[in-house]
Amino acid sequence: MIICNENQCSACGMCIIVCPQKAITLRKKNLHDNYIAHIDDEKCIKCKICVNNCPQNVSIESKNILNCYAGWSLDKETRRKGASGGIASELYKWAISNGYWIDGVKLNNKFQAEHVLSNELNIINDFSNSKYQFSNMGSIYCTIGEKLTQGEKILFIGLPCQVAGLKNYLKYKKLLNDNIVFVDLVCHGTAPEVYIQQHINYIEKKYNKSANKLSYRNPEFNTYTYTFTLSENEDVFYKKKVKRNDEYQIGYHKGIIYRENCYNCRYACTSREGDITLADFSYVGSKEVCNYDNKNVSCILINSKLGENVIKHLIDNNSIFCELRPIEEELDYEKMLHKPTERPKERKKFLAEYKRTNNYDLSIKRVMKYRIYIEEICDVLNLYPKINFIKRNFLKLSKCFKKSRK
Repeated sequence: MIICNENQCSACGMCIIVCPQKAITLRKKNLHDNYIAHIDDEKCIKCKICVNNCPQNVSIESKNILNCYAGWSLDKETRRKGASGGIASELYKWAISNGYWIDGVKLNNKFQAEHVLSNELNIINDFSNSKYQFSNMGSIYCTIGEKLTQGEKILFIGLPCQVAGLKNYLKYKKLLNDNIVFVDLVCHGTAPEVYIQQHINYIEKKYNKSANKLSYRNPEFNTYTYTFTLSENEDVFYKKKVKRNDEYQIGYHKGIIYRENCYNCRYACTSREGDITLADFSYVGSKEVCNYDNKNVSCILINSKLGENVIKHLIDNNSIFCELRPIEEELDYEKMLHKPTERPKERKKFLAEYKRTNNYDLSIKRVMKYRIYIEEICDVLNLYPKINFIKRNFLKLSKCFKKSRK
C-alpha cells in the first residue's frame, strides 16, 4: 500500500503520527536524497488512516484571500533582522505576550531545520529569517495536540503543506479550533538537507574552518541582498550574495534542487491554508504609488476574520506599520500563488551528475558552469541594478498592454 504518490510526498510526517501500528517511517530515496514516507507491510493493517488524512490526498477547506497589506515592524532591529519586514517576529512577540505558545523553525547544531514549540521570547531570534531547506516536523503534531487539549493557545508559522498536515491531524484528533492561529509562507520549494550539509563541508575544508552558525540572509549585510554566510565563533569566514556564485544559492534560487514534490505542489495557489499568508513584497507600488521601496517590506495576505483580528492587534499596539494595498500587486507578480515552480532544464542533468558523484558542489558546478561565468561578469560590470529596473518596468508595461488589448 502507498500513502500518496512519492513524487507528491512532502515528508510532513503526519502519517507517522496517526498510524496506530507505528508502521511508517521516513526513508531517503537514493536518486534525489529526498525523505519519503515508507510503510512496513508486515506491520500495516490496511486501516488507511494515513491515506485518508494525508495532506496530499485531502486537506481542510482552504481560505480565499480577503485583503492585502504592505507592512513591517516598527522596531528597527526586528525589521533589520527579519527576512522581509519582520512581521513574523512581531507575530511571535504578540503571541507570547498574549499567552500563546509559538511554533517556528530553527537550525540545530548539525544545521538541520526542525520545528520547535516554545513560549520563550529569546527563541524568536532562532525562528527569524529564512531557512532554504527541508524542515522536519518531527513530534510537533503531538506536542501541539497536547497543548490544545490542555486549553493552551498556539501560533503556528510554516509552509502551506505543513499547515495542511497539522490541520488534518488536529481535525482527525477533534482538536481543531480557534485556539490555534495558522500562518503560511509563500514557498518556492525546499531542498533536501543533505545538499546544504555537503556544501558546508566543502566550504569548511576549503577555508580550514569549522562553522557553528549559518545564515541564508544575513542581516549584517541587509537581508534583501540574500547574503549567505558561515561563521566560526561569530567570525564570518564565508559570505556570498545571491548573484555571487555560491553553489547552494545557485541551486536553490534557480529552482534546480527542490524536493520532487515541490514541482507538483497543490498548495501553490490563491486558496490559502493559513489565516495569514506572509511573503516578500517585491512588486509593492506596481499598481498604486507608495512612498517607500520594496526593501524589508512584508506582504501580508489576510485569509480569515481571525487573521484580520490578529493583524489589527499588532496595528493597535503600534508594533507594525501596515498599509492596505491592491491585491493585484501580489497576485499579478507572485507565480507561487498560481502554480508550482517549474522544473528547470538543468534539473535532469543535476540529478544525473549527483547520482554519479554523490557530491553536491561538484554536480552544480558542472551543470551551471556557463551561468556562473555570466553572473560573475554581470556582477563585475554592476549590471544587476539595470537588469532589475528593466525587469520591473517590463512587467508593468506587459500587464498594461494585456489589459488594453482586452
